[in-house]
Amino acid sequence: MKKIASLVIITLTAFTLAACGSGSDVEFEILNRRDDETVVAYIHDDHWHGSLPAVEEGQSLSLGAKITDEDGNVRELDSDGSHNGFTVTLHEGAQEDIVDLDQHGDHVHITGVSEGITQVVFNWTHHGEVRYSTPPINVEVVHGHDDHDHDHDHDAAVDTFEILNRRDDNDRVAYVHGDHWHGSLPSVPVGESLSLGLNLVDEDGNERELDSDGSHNGFEVTLYEHGEEGIVELDNHGDHVHIKGVSPGTTQVVFHWTHDGEVRYTSPMINVEVVEGEDHHDDHDHHDDHDHDHDHDAAVDTFEVLDRSDNDDVLVYIHDNHWHGSLPNVTVGTHLSLGLNLVDEDGNARELDSDGSHNGFEVTLYDHGEEGIVELDNHGDHVHIKGVSAGVTQVVFHWTHDGEVRYSTPPIDVEVVE
Repeated sequence: MKKIASLVIITLTAFTLAACGSGSDVEFEILNRRDDETVVAYIHDDHWHGSLPAVEEGQSLSLGAKITDEDGNVRELDSDGSHNGFTVTLHEGAQEDIVDLDQHGDHVHITGVSEGITQVVFNWTHHGEVRYSTPPINVEVVHGHDDHDHDHDHDAAVDTFEILNRRDDNDRVAYVHGDHWHGSLPSVPVGESLSLGLNLVDEDGNERELDSDGSHNGFEVTLYEHGEEGIVELDNHGDHVHIKGVSPGTTQVVFHWTHDGEVRYTSPMINVEVVEGEDHHDDHDHHDDHDHDHDHDAAVDTFEVLDRSDNDDVLVYIHDNHWHGSLPNVTVGTHLSLGLNLVDEDGNARELDSDGSHNGFEVTLYDHGEEGIVELDNHGDHVHIKGVSAGVTQVVFHWTHDGEVRYSTPPIDVEVVE
């Protein structure tokens, strides 16, 4: 497993491969030249794993690359890029004036100009021609130390920062690695709340026991400075927090460890999605009313979405009521062909039928997903997601049994690119 490390908040999302004259077998790793050339992100098939360090206004990232071509040869980069070079360019259609990009042959600089988010792509050049381009990634430029939402001491202040679901035997749902999250928070229905605890180990390896009133060591949650208001209500209870769903939508929060009333550590931001309550999806016969079925973890033991074009490789899977992994992006005019590995709550592997008559696999548009981005086709034991126009929308997958929906997943993003 590749080592992933990064410094501060910068979100990275997976997009479809934009290979220029080369196959998808190129291995492409992004290195942080200011942190012993640690691998901070790498390409897997046509999407990214890992995340990049954040860049503050007026500061820059210095990034290198390790490139292995489709024949397994590591390409040594030249300081002037004349033979093998590494470049970064602004993604077509991305917002300008957020970053400045500088090429240095074997490395690149990304300088933060103004606060915001834009997208860049990295390129391998050979004799001045682009041989391979990565999927685009989001770059977020943030302010400096004027607030603690982007504290640069994330990985210096704690050794372990794990968010626990207090309503599910303190199961770990998300944890911080470097300056980014692994895992995700469960969705919260309108009118209901998440009750979250914390497993905290400080930088010296000491487990910090939280106080019920938070007077000595406390756990708090606040709205991210750019998070949308009116989606959630946040309550702090010393050793745990509540996130209550107010209205459907997605916003961002940050968590804090406080010590004697002072913030000692602030996490990266993390998404919280609020969905319609249970009364909106009790009837499983209506696909647009069961996108957030509360029986996710009761109905199945294993729900893995497979890439039928890549030897049924597992792309994403359900853990409790949230996803691990992400779907590959789909180019306009092409489609994803997805299968399913399904094990029910009793441990029985469910074999899917080619016509879906007994056990079937279906995909539908999430009830808040944007229309016109994808076309969805169900083929009994597999589904197709076709790219129609560039943009992001959300879909949900279903297991059907004798024509009735037995299980519906949480929504998951699908991005269509040019």
